[in-house]
Formats: sequence, structure tokens, C-alpha cells
Amino acid sequence: MRETIVAHPKLTPTLTDVASLYEPYQGEYNLVNPTSPENVPQFQPGFDYSFIECSCQNIEEDCDYPIPYHDTSFQNNHTLISSFDTYYTPYTSITHPNHTAILIAQLNDPETRRCWDNWNTDAIGGSVTKFNDGVFNANVTITPKDSTAINNQNLIQDLPTGLYKIEKNYFDGATQETVIIKENE
Repeated sequence: MRETIVAHPKLTPTLTDVASLYEPYQGEYNLVNPTSPENVPQFQPGFDYSFIECSCQNIEEDCDYPIPYHDTSFQNNHTLISSFDTYYTPYTSITHPNHTAILIAQLNDPETRRCWDNWNTDAIGGSVTKFNDGVFNANVTITPKDSTAINNQNLIQDLPTGLYKIEKNYFDGATQETVIIKENE
């Protein structure tokens, strides 16, 4: 195999750095609908990959695409979403789930890298929880919402005064929770 690569005029050895291991060898990241199954980013087999839940909520970096390798300022809550060992097959399943960062065991690097936290897709449903006493306790009213209601751009504006938790559920299993205090206008 080595002789074939050396003798082939279009194949030349290339030196690269460790950051390239965090790039998909096939597929691409989808900005508009990150849950779309077409052409998903797939990773090179032969490594122990862990995909750890991450969030870019409190940083200025845009995570619609994975943030650069050297930027580790995103939030990492150490929750394992999926993992694949060195000998895992089928290889097409080694994909980068949305709302996760990558950890490769063989690199002995404790930092997760390349957080991808894209919310550019509509929720498939969710709920609005009203805290009836205006404080966080068990006296709540929970109203389930379908995809049309939870994605309504006037959802917050149409809520009466009070303390709320809005929970949105996504196709890939991700959940986004937002707590708001709605005051008199």
C-alpha cells in the first residue's frame, strides 16, 4: 500500500497538526437544519471518540459551526452523549451530534474541543411552565405546546405577567430551557 501511495502522482504525503483529527473526513456541518441526516459530518475510525454535551450560551463565539480547535471557552457540563471506541463499526455512525464537543482519548488532552451548539432549527414541541406563586416551587401550571405554538415568535409577548420556564424539544433529543420573568408592559 505504501508503494502505491508513493508511486501515485496525485497522492502525496501531507503533514498536518492534531487539530485535523477534529475535522470530519466526510460530510459537512449543516447551518440551517443541524438535524438533517443528509451528508452528516463523519469522523475517522481508529480513535476513541467521546462526544460531550456543550453550550455556547454565555460566550460571544458563534457555534452554528464548531468553534475553532484552540477555543475552549464554551461551557462543558461533562455529560457524555455518545462514544465510539477504536474498533467500532459501522464507521458511518461516528458522527458529531449537535450540542456536543469532541474528546479523543488517544491524545491525552483533558480539554473537549470543537463545540457545535447550533439552534438554527425549529423545535418539534415543548412546554410552558408557569410558577403560580412567582417563585420556583411545585405550585406550577404546565402547558404542553406543539411545534407551531412553541416556535411562535410572539410566544413570550403573549404570556401574562409571571415567572415562566419555556422548554423546547428538538428532533435530535436536545432540550433548551429558558427562564423568564414577564413584567407589566
